[in-house]
Parts: sequence; C-alpha cells; structure tokens
Amino acid sequence: MSIDYSVSKVVTDYGTTVTSLLPHDYSKAELEAAMKLVFTAWNAVTIDNWNQNTEQEQLVLSTVAEERAALLMLKRLIKRKKKKFSQYSWGIGNHWVRETEDGGLVFGCEARGKTEH
Repeated sequence: MSIDYSVSKVVTDYGTTVTSLLPHDYSKAELEAAMKLVFTAWNAVTIDNWNQNTEQEQLVLSTVAEERAALLMLKRLIKRKKKKFSQYSWGIGNHWVRETEDGGLVFGCEARGKTEH
C-alpha cells in the first residue's frame, strides 16, 4: 500500500476551518470526528462534480438539518471545496488518525478516482 502524504496535506489544509475549532488538548476521537465532517463534505462535492449534479451535497446537508452548528460548518466546507479546492477532482478513500511516537496525532488519507467510488 502506498500512502500519498501530499493528499493528506491537502485535506488537512482544507479542514483547518474545522480542526482550528478543536480544544488545544483534543483527543483522537475528537480529531476523527472533525475529519469525518471534513471528508464527508469533500466527497459530497467531488461526487457531485463527477455526476454533474448536487445530490450528495443535498443529502449531506439534509442529514444535519436539525443541527445548526453542523449544518453551518458543512455549508462552509462545501463552499470552501468549490472555491479554493476545486482543482482537486479526487475523492477521499481510506483515511485514519494515528498517534505519533511523541504522543501527537496525525491524519492520513488516500485519494480515489471516479471509477473507484
């Protein structure tokens, strides 16, 4: 298995609007939850671009319609993907959060193309 760390870096940069809201001493579970929101928005926009519709975006937004904070964050992420990260046409496949030897946490992921979704 090859890991493309540049993909992880792009997704991490994209997700800073979410991860910057985490507490200073966030846990692995908190980072995993934040990154789940990040890659859900990324993949919704990407799949909709592949299919030339907005079905995934609407589906994702409808699932959190009652949770105002999550809805707002997803809308921001969707807009961010379309405006600042639109040049990336790959989806996010396998993803993980791992502890480093020094006790830190790192997010990693792999890119997936249209034929693999």
